[in-house]
Amino acid sequence: ARLLGYPGYRDLRLALAGLAAHQESGAAPSVTADIALDDPIADVVTKLAHDERQTLADTAANLDTAALGAAVT
Repeated sequence: ARLLGYPGYRDLRLALAGLAAHQESGAAPSVTADIALDDPIADVVTKLAHDERQTLADTAANLDTAALGAAVT
């Protein structure tokens, strides 16, 4: 589960269940949670940039700077 970016097995299982439900609904398949295959390129770029900013903000918020400092020195 962690290799795929999920914190644990439960999160992976929930994501797979959501994907299965989405596919059964007949909706356009999504590339990520909010990007669909039929999205215009400009929208995809905007959504990816937003996701990357959020990922960096989450990483910074959860970073143990003391542990990082100890690892660097």
